[in-house]
Amino acid sequence: MRSSTLVSVLLLAALLLGCGERGPRVERFTPSGEEATDYSLLEARGTRDGDRTSARWIFEATDGRRLEVDLTLGYDPQPFLAQGVWRGDGGEGTVRAESVLFTGGQGQGVSAGGTYTLLDGVEKRWRVILPLTRLQSPGWKP
Repeated sequence: MRSSTLVSVLLLAALLLGCGERGPRVERFTPSGEEATDYSLLEARGTRDGDRTSARWIFEATDGRRLEVDLTLGYDPQPFLAQGVWRGDGGEGTVRAESVLFTGGQGQGVSAGGTYTLLDGVEKRWRVILPLTRLQSPGWKP
């Protein structure tokens, strides 16, 4: 590979990495669109059992309010949301996947993520955006 081509490839890679996801975040749906919240990821844990992974993400706002998201992910062969529920901040409901991310689980820990819409009945209440995040489990050693 010529040095100018290598430099171009490296610059493109740096640009793409710089434009990557900002980390886990929660957005609130409002009549005027989505707005950022002060929730941050407090805990991500889960376990894999065959072709299913049960995962729980707990988010906490600066004032101590919590939002818990429980998901069951399946694989056939692509990952999909088999079931999802959420609770916290005065509500509860079901979860709809916009995208599902998954890696690992064959002798090592599982990483999962994706973009999920949290519904309160039929109303969109929250959007949770999770880059691939290692799920902690007592049986896994990082």
